[in-house]
Amino acid sequence: PELSNIAFDELADIFREQAVGLLEGGVDLLLIETSQDILEVKAAILGIQQAYQQTGISVPLQAQVTLDTTGRMLLGTEIGAVVAILEGMPIDVIGLNCSTGPEHMREPIRFLGEQSILPVSCIPNAGLPLNVDGQAVYPLEPEPFAVTLAEFVRKNRINVVGGCCGTTPAHLQRLVQELRGEAQPARPKIETPLLASAVQATPMQQEPRPFFIGERLNTQGSAKFKKLILAEDWDGTVSVAQQQINSGAHGLDLCVALTERPDEIDLMRKLVKKLSPSVKLPLVIDTTELDVLEAALQTAPGRCLVNSTHLEGGRAKADKVLALARKYNAAVILLT
Repeated sequence: PELSNIAFDELADIFREQAVGLLEGGVDLLLIETSQDILEVKAAILGIQQAYQQTGISVPLQAQVTLDTTGRMLLGTEIGAVVAILEGMPIDVIGLNCSTGPEHMREPIRFLGEQSILPVSCIPNAGLPLNVDGQAVYPLEPEPFAVTLAEFVRKNRINVVGGCCGTTPAHLQRLVQELRGEAQPARPKIETPLLASAVQATPMQQEPRPFFIGERLNTQGSAKFKKLILAEDWDGTVSVAQQQINSGAHGLDLCVALTERPDEIDLMRKLVKKLSPSVKLPLVIDTTELDVLEAALQTAPGRCLVNSTHLEGGRAKADKVLALARKYNAAVILLT
């Protein structure tokens, strides 16, 4: 979705169709792997959940992203943001695969091992590929490959290991020999509450407190921002967002409701799509309309905060808001 104009629902349905065929074919596990766009991973997870419902068949779901040598996904997502975005979604294993050899995975694997409450996987290539006479050659031999992954299991509590590009039966045979009889590492039991932009994670519990939400990207509270939205000056909205970041905000409240225009859904999608690759703070979705809220959560790659819901007049509306928050792994402000 970040690299094309495909709709989120359409992408999720493509993954649903694939998953249905695999489930009916008798697979034991579904694997989302070599992922370079975190929003695409979210669509895949939701499509697979739809396939579970359609077929009545459920199997474990393993989600893996690929990082470059800087430790980021292709679109800049850091490993902390990956955890914040995916850990609250219905997956059974989180991890890394492809792209590099195990040596370049050391730091993100250490982070996953320490921070994720889910089982963690590590499926590296046999080193970084070399161009030898026009052919990709993977230089890492079975012995150092197996020894390094065994170290990850013992030191970083990694639960699932294997091989991706360039690995051979000899690599996996040596890995099995190295780990035969190894006990399954325990996972951390305390989850750290995090929000995330498309790029980085932000703790919900700030030290020092409180968690500051910038309110200048709100048509109901800022005449300047309202003029920008009416003019669809999206570059101007990025400037306002940056001012909020420079002023010490931890999250950015977004509201595009206007009496002058009926297209709140379209405006919210455009704003979220513009801000997502441009700002490092999580987005706070501020709307009273459920369809606008869902459009925002489908467009935002990160883990958002929903502002807000309440129990005045019963719980009917709150139940719908909370259902959307659960579906897209958003946090919620509940007013009293």
